[in-house]
Order: sequence, then structure tokens, then C-alpha cells
Amino acid sequence: INKMSWKNQYNENLNYLINHNLISRLWSNDYGLWNFNSEDSIDKLGWLNILDFINNKKEYIYKIKDEIWNENFNQIVLLGMGGSSLGAEVIYKICQLKEPHLNLLVVDTTVPDSINFFLEKIDLEKSLFIVASKSGATLEPLLLYKFFKDKLKNIFKDENELGKRFLAITDEGTPLGDLALKDKFRHVIYNPSNIGGRYSVLSFFGLIPAVLCGIDLDLLLNKAKLIEEESKSLDLDINSAARLSAFMSAMFSSGKDKMTLVISEKIKTLGMWIEQLVAESSGKDGVGLIPIYDEPLISEELYSDDRCFIYIKIGQDKRLDSFIDKIDEYGHPSIKFELDNEYDIAGEFFRWEFATALLGAFLNINPFDQPNGQLSKDITARFLSEDISFSDNELPYSFSSLKEMLLSAKPNSYLAIMAYIDNNCETSQILESLRKRIVSKYGIATTLGYGPRFLHSTGQLHKGGINSGLFLQITESNKLDFNVPDETYSFSKLLSSQALGDRLALALNARKVMHIDIGSNLLSLEDLN
Repeated sequence: INKMSWKNQYNENLNYLINHNLISRLWSNDYGLWNFNSEDSIDKLGWLNILDFINNKKEYIYKIKDEIWNENFNQIVLLGMGGSSLGAEVIYKICQLKEPHLNLLVVDTTVPDSINFFLEKIDLEKSLFIVASKSGATLEPLLLYKFFKDKLKNIFKDENELGKRFLAITDEGTPLGDLALKDKFRHVIYNPSNIGGRYSVLSFFGLIPAVLCGIDLDLLLNKAKLIEEESKSLDLDINSAARLSAFMSAMFSSGKDKMTLVISEKIKTLGMWIEQLVAESSGKDGVGLIPIYDEPLISEELYSDDRCFIYIKIGQDKRLDSFIDKIDEYGHPSIKFELDNEYDIAGEFFRWEFATALLGAFLNINPFDQPNGQLSKDITARFLSEDISFSDNELPYSFSSLKEMLLSAKPNSYLAIMAYIDNNCETSQILESLRKRIVSKYGIATTLGYGPRFLHSTGQLHKGGINSGLFLQITESNKLDFNVPDETYSFSKLLSSQALGDRLALALNARKVMHIDIGSNLLSLEDLN
């Protein structure tokens, strides 16, 4: 750890961990850590003991895997949103699969062009579809199920054969569970209900899709178990998760709340999962850390003093060492974790969950709820059900250009780019270039999220965290469109309603919002600043 001006706060936090028994109290399920009583709250600490639960369910998991592998499937298509799909996607992308395996496609979008991209990649006859939703009522996966079921009906006329193409992962007693039974899904897998979505990566939600693709379950569990045991230690030289919580809290208290993730390329997508966990867990009640993921790196002297850095490297990868060395020399706080191999990400999952739960105790917030997430959903539902006209001029904040918005930035501001457009290579390159120019020119941090996916991730932070964000929403005209079976609207209508619901919810939470529709000219983004 690079100890600079925040050293005293960090050391105070370490003492607080021990003097107030935070580690032991977390392991004993003491809800007093977060100033609410377990009798008045739904239990959300099932992730603490999930490894033992999964270990006892290994035979059940392998039985499902063998069943799927003995049939003519070559692909798993995961329909989910947020914590229900992100963990499985990260595991699949990072852990190397050298032996025969099934491919994984994660469909978590309502953008028509993106849906069309997946439709062209999916072999409908040889794909097993997993519909994942903890609540069983998440709009996007349920609508995507309707869409792909409608496509499959043209191939599989018999409803029993059609049902065998689907598997559900949900909590018990949910609408999705009832739907899966009615539509004769191959399996309905019930996850422990005392685990929140963003803490569910080491539960059925993260592990079932990964194992069905060929990921080594035993190796994942063993790696996670190492950090679980470490996290029980009261010796802070051993307990890295507790030290991480003290570091994150010290960064918030010191005004260095832009937690910049610097991660080896091979495991970089781990940052997507960390971003969701920390943003949605800590960004509420006007506090929270702001994770900065996948931002282009610049010279150390150009970063403002509201930054801290988390460096996660793997093996002998030294490509980012010199960058971190310069960050340290310049005086920006940093903390480093070194992984031996890809499967060590399972340990990172547990380390970050434990640290984030403790961070909630430091910040005096509930790290397991998302109190500001419902407003945009409610507005979206109203725009889908009613014919309402709306002009951006009605928003309390209005900027004539991105430059005008950026000139309103304060020293602790950050720009959140919310892109309700197709996530493809060209888009990513243009937005990456835009982020780099803004960081270099205006000295503020930038984040990027694709809608509606980020609504189930950083959306809570945007509306409930520190009010220091500038929010740029980008939409485009959708020439391509698909009707949603059994609904009165199309995916394009749904997407535009979600974008509108999001920016209205931001405005109602006194956030500075700007909306740009690029029409069909993606290159116009290059001229935004």
C-alpha cells in the first residue's frame, strides 16, 4: 500500500476494525453493523456461507452438466441482467477453457441492433437458454424469454421439446419460477433467497452457466475458500479483505472517491463485476465510492487529487507496473493484489464482497439494498403504458453542448456516459477516445455504461450517491426494431422509454443531465467535445 496523506485515516480504520469487532460481527450475522436490526430486515448474508452450500450441491450441478453435455447443445445463451448474469459472464471470459466446452453468450440488452447481433450468432436448434432473475420479475430477461421462445416455436412444435430448450435460475416463489413450471422448462434451479443479486456470483447464478460451459467448479471453489478462510482472521496482516475495506473507507473520507481500477488485460473484465458491486452497494444516502473501470490511462500528473488506484495483476504480467510505479511516485494512493492464475478471480469475488460489506459499516449505510433503483423503472412503465410527450427542455438542467456541461464541472466532478446504443467495437473505440480527451483536457474522471445494462449496476450510484456527477445520455435512432411478443410495444419503444425514465429519475434526484441523440451517425460522437 502506498501511504501518503491519507495514512492516518487508514490506520484509524484498521484500529476501528479491531476495536469494534467488525470482522467477528460480520461473520456472526450481526445486522447492527449497518444500524438495522435483522428482525426488521430480509437476511442478505447467505453469501458468507455459500461455498459450503455449493460444495454440498456439486453432485446436483454435475448431474445437470452431464445431462446437457449428452445432448446436442453447443451453446449456452444466458438471458439476464445485472448480478444475475454478470458474474457468469466474467468467469467465462477470464477462465481459460482448453478442453471441449460450450460457448456462452450473455444477452442483457434491449437495443434492437444488439439483439439482432445475438440473433445472428445463436444457433437456435443447438442452444440451451438460461433465464436468470433473482426476483423473477426483472423486465428485460422476461421479455427476452418471450422473444426467443417465439423464435424457437417455429422449430420445436411440441411444447415439451420447446420447454427443454430452457432452464431457469431464480429464488423460490417468484413469477419466473411459476412461469418456468407452466412452460415446462428443463430445470428450475432455486438459489438461496438470502443472497442479493450482486453478491450472487459464487451461487447458482454465477456458477451454473459457467460449469455448463466447462469451467472447473472444484478449482473455483478451492480458490474462493482460501480467501474465505483468510477473511475470518482477526490478524489484519492476513485479512486482506478487511484491509481493503479500511482502504476504501479512508479514500472516501479523504475525498479520493474516484476508485480507478487498473487490471491486467487477461482479467480486465473482473472490473465490470467490481464496478457493479461497489457502486450499487455503497452509492446511496449521498455517500459512496465511484468505481472508474476501463478508462484509458494517462500521465500521472494529469489525474486530479480525487483519485485512488486499485491495481490487480496476474502472474508475471508487468505491462502496467511502470504506470503504477509512476502513480505511487506522484503521490496518488494505491493498493495492489497479485493473482497466480485466472481461477484466482474466485478469491477476488469473496474478497471484494467481504470488503464491501464492511465498507457499508464504515459509511453507515445498508450495502445490500438499492433504494434509488425503482424510480426509473416506474417512470419507464408509465411511458410504456401511456402516450406521453416530453421535451428535454422540461428538465431542470439544460446544456447547449457537452463543452458547456464540462465547463460546469467542479474539482470533485466526474462524467458518466450513459450510452443507450449498440455496444460494438466501433462504438467502444469512439467512446474510449472521448473519455481520454475529457480526462486529459478537463481533469475529471469518466465512467461508461451501456443502457439498460448499467441501470442494474451503476444506476443506483448515479441517483443515490454523492451528487458530483455530470450525466451524458446518448441515444440513437433505431431503424431496426423487433416487436415484443404478447406486448403492445417494441424493443425500440422499450429502450427509448428506459432512457427517458433514467434521465427523468436523475433530474428528480437533482442530477445534472444532458441528452444527445446521434441519429444514425455514430461518427458524430467524435465531435462531442
